[in-house]
Amino acid sequence: MALTTPLSDIVVLEFGQRIAARACGSLLAQAGATVLTPRAYAPDEPFAQLKSLVSSQPDALESAGRKAHIILTCSEEPEGTWPHPTASDQIVCDITVGDIPDRSRRGWTDPLLQAAAGLADTTGFPEGPPTVCEAPVVEMQSGIRGF
Repeated sequence: MALTTPLSDIVVLEFGQRIAARACGSLLAQAGATVLTPRAYAPDEPFAQLKSLVSSQPDALESAGRKAHIILTCSEEPEGTWPHPTASDQIVCDITVGDIPDRSRRGWTDPLLQAAAGLADTTGFPEGPPTVCEAPVVEMQSGIRGF
């Protein structure tokens, strides 16, 4: 008997490199999707689990993109925008920070996102300064919302 999962027929190309895109890809893989990525993960990295490595060569990426039902991108990254045409039935999920045309938030880190979102102001002790959580909580929440 073959195991069927909710997303067993779905192919995802994880093109974006932000933690949020990688977390979203991991959640989709855990739900049964086939997740392809051009990013070579370290074997012990949590986001590496259940993903298949594809070549980062343009032809190989374009081929993987044609197979994908979902393409995860991060257009604020220097090379994070999917450069190939997509079909009308493909989902392109751009997990990024802010308004892309001005690119003023390119490269924002999770601690900066926590501060900008007011999360840092709600953590810590009442008599102390705002405290940034060391875990990438905003990135992980974004990955969950992308899922």
